[in-house]
Amino acid sequence: MKDVVPDASSHPQSPGKTVPEYMRTKNKNQKVEQLKRQQRGKITLNKSDIAQIQSEFQAQLDMNKPKKLGNTGITLRYDASINAPVLEK
Repeated sequence: MKDVVPDASSHPQSPGKTVPEYMRTKNKNQKVEQLKRQQRGKITLNKSDIAQIQSEFQAQLDMNKPKKLGNTGITLRYDASINAPVLEK
């Protein structure tokens, strides 16, 4: 005869598998994370990167005005010389 283990999530005082908000990892953009680890640099972005960065930092890409990404020291801007959006530190 097998022992039946009750589902822990149904128990009202169960520790469960909830993770506090401050410990949750966000789906962060890898190019931003890469640039954070570097002293300086410039990385070209694709449409997917831009959408993810805009969502994470509430920053809109403006062709004429660079936008700082929080307190990361990284700037989102449009580079006319290569005709593409870039992250720069």
